[in-house]
Amino acid sequence: MAVEAIKSDLYWDDMTSGAIPQSLKAQGRLYTATGTVTHDAAASSGSTYKLAQIPSYAILHWDTIFEAGNWNFTDMRIGTLTDNTALVSALVSAGNQSPIAKLDANHGKALWEVLGLAADPGGMITLYAHAIGAASAAGSMKFVIPWIDN
Repeated sequence: MAVEAIKSDLYWDDMTSGAIPQSLKAQGRLYTATGTVTHDAAASSGSTYKLAQIPSYAILHWDTIFEAGNWNFTDMRIGTLTDNTALVSALVSAGNQSPIAKLDANHGKALWEVLGLAADPGGMITLYAHAIGAASAAGSMKFVIPWIDN
């Protein structure tokens, strides 16, 4: 068997002019948006709820979660203004939703990639909750969106 001494993608090998590691992956800091959004009992399908703005290049952390318990719509849809299912698309009855799981396919990806965009639009991306169907009663959704940035 061969004995190997290999570096992860967090180390630059200047001897071979390898790729320079992305600084936010190597030395990123954790930031968190923690909030609550409310809707009234008369809210109808098509209503939008602005949740938070996150840098497009930031890496979403796996502790991102959206509470379903008091969101009194049939579905939970979290995305951008123009793509209501880009981050979360689930029945509220399925419970709290986390769009990032530890070490899943979105591991280390920038927000714009997780949202399925073709390229980094740059700047801030606003995340929205979308009402699908009419509200059954007034309600709210707590959320925590941690991300890695430099």
